[in-house]
Amino acid sequence: MQGKFSEKTATRVMASIMRAMQHAHKNSIYHGYLRPGNVLVARGSDYQDLRIINFPLGMCFENNERLNEKFKFPYFMAPELFKDKLPTASCDCWSIGAMIFFLLTGNLPFPGDTDNEIKARVQSGQIAECPMFDKCSDDAKDLITKLLTVDPSKRLTIDQTLKHPWIQNGENIEEKENTVEDNEAFEGMKDYNI
Repeated sequence: MQGKFSEKTATRVMASIMRAMQHAHKNSIYHGYLRPGNVLVARGSDYQDLRIINFPLGMCFENNERLNEKFKFPYFMAPELFKDKLPTASCDCWSIGAMIFFLLTGNLPFPGDTDNEIKARVQSGQIAECPMFDKCSDDAKDLITKLLTVDPSKRLTIDQTLKHPWIQNGENIEEKENTVEDNEAFEGMKDYNI
């Protein structure tokens, strides 16, 4: 990152991630563990050339296979994964919502000191209070809220997410550090090794 991250840039990054996940979902492949640390961006690409890596759950599941792996960073995991559910496209959409929140605020939507505390917050669906979230555009807040919906049947799909006004109108967002003052979000991101 260059040290400054505008909402307009965040729409570009997230649209690229969404298109990559849309392709995976069309092939019945789900990541299940999507987080910022699993996205690589090529230098000088203006965040357009990226790769999603570490598909630990990213395989086609059959016959109700169960998850037995424990994960180091539950911050971006959908609540249903904590109940030994199989990863779905909807799980990846939850993770995308958490990533958007993180990019725009530099904070985690469901912070906690222990895995159990984090899991409880994720399962409640109560997004942490964050002054920088209040500075986000209404479209960004709407998309995040619709993605961080605990009930997967009510959560936006990847196709709906790509059609959301925040993505569709992303190029029209005024180019400024409009979610933070004095680059607070970028500084906040340094606190997390995720």
